[in-house]
Amino acid sequence: MDLARHTGVASKYYLGFGIDGVEEMVELCRQAREEFPNIVFFASKLVFEHETWITHLLHNQIILNIQQRLQVERMPMVILPMQAQL
Repeated sequence: MDLARHTGVASKYYLGFGIDGVEEMVELCRQAREEFPNIVFFASKLVFEHETWITHLLHNQIILNIQQRLQVERMPMVILPMQAQL
């Protein structure tokens, strides 16, 4: 937030708590869309050069689940890859 404001970019955050992370995130996205109708959401996903069953288990597919739920509600989300350093 401080970096965005320091560079003159408008910024705002939303905070929520819940048991189901996907549902809570979708609800926060709904709140943001009410205030900013043309909003685009961004997220990052760890990308492993050699993915194993353990990396797949530890780094679940929550981002893809969120993106799918947002698409159903016509909210665009872009997933950016983030290279994992192992």
